[in-house]
Amino acid sequence: PEEGGFDFSWPDFDADEGPEAREDFSLLMCTEIAAKGYCVLQTFLTPQDRQRVLQSGESEDRHFSRMAQELEAAYMGFENDTKIATLNDEITDEDELALEDEKNVEEFAPLRRCDTQVAAVGGFLARFGPSILGVGCGRLQ
Repeated sequence: PEEGGFDFSWPDFDADEGPEAREDFSLLMCTEIAAKGYCVLQTFLTPQDRQRVLQSGESEDRHFSRMAQELEAAYMGFENDTKIATLNDEITDEDELALEDEKNVEEFAPLRRCDTQVAAVGGFLARFGPSILGVGCGRLQ
């Protein structure tokens, strides 16, 4: 893509043809990765949701560290000096009860949407990764 561009927009799977649309998107994404080594996806959040996600990532003291050596190259590429930190955005049983109150739903919605999209990418890669990319792909829990 051009500087700041993307290869594909995140599809509206609800409006599209269900499983066929997911399979088509999986194939496109894996083919793009095979061709150039990466794929840039455009996802959609409102400016307010992006701000909430950003604040969530900045709101706590973070401990940055390297990934486990056996996972690092697969997730971050070779010769990568990037450190990672995890968001403490696990939704607990207590949070689930708070979500019953409408005003609290908005607090968790953007992070849940991002988490769902990351999980979906793992699923998309798992479908065609072995045949197109030559590796098994998925999401670690």
